[in-house]
Amino acid sequence: MPSDINLIIVDYGMTLSSALYSRRAPPGCPQWAQVVEEAVFGSEWFERWMAGEVSARDTAAYLATWLPLSPASIEVQMKASCRGLALNRGVVTFVREQRARGRKTALVTANIDLFTQVIVPDQGLEELFDAIVNSYDHRTTDKAQLWPTAFRQLGGAHGYDTSFLLEDSPRNVARFIALGGRGHRYSGDDELEAWLETNPDWDRQ
Repeated sequence: MPSDINLIIVDYGMTLSSALYSRRAPPGCPQWAQVVEEAVFGSEWFERWMAGEVSARDTAAYLATWLPLSPASIEVQMKASCRGLALNRGVVTFVREQRARGRKTALVTANIDLFTQVIVPDQGLEELFDAIVNSYDHRTTDKAQLWPTAFRQLGGAHGYDTSFLLEDSPRNVARFIALGGRGHRYSGDDELEAWLETNPDWDRQ
């Protein structure tokens, strides 16, 4: 029986890429990494940022209260730190193979404005995915609202019943499957390769 999967959806953070944002400290600011981690990524600020409630400019102004740097220089450093991030090659290979088989691909991510502004063009992600959905642009981090956005962008032939999700979050994979889709939790390139080898009919199950 031919597969009915016509769309592969991939998450970004800890799936397509495991690189961390804004970890490169500017000269003369050794406390950068610790402050950025505690004030932004380790707090509710990051959730607000991904939900579109605050921007990179707001974040730079906020960090300027913690760091001996101007908001403008902080924003420049944050953008620079979002360039050249490594991608997980196993996931890239998987996506390219699925495109070669004629399937559509979508990147659906809970992310910040710098993802759309810097990371997408820097990594050429529009050449890898037919649709890119970023939570910041839609003012919600709820994947159950973001996945249908990808379906709509790609047209009426796409929905949960014809889609496969690759993502690191077990909760989101379980939600996707409960909504009628198929999926697999990503935990590393080696594991993904082994899973694909031992489940050659993953798209027909």
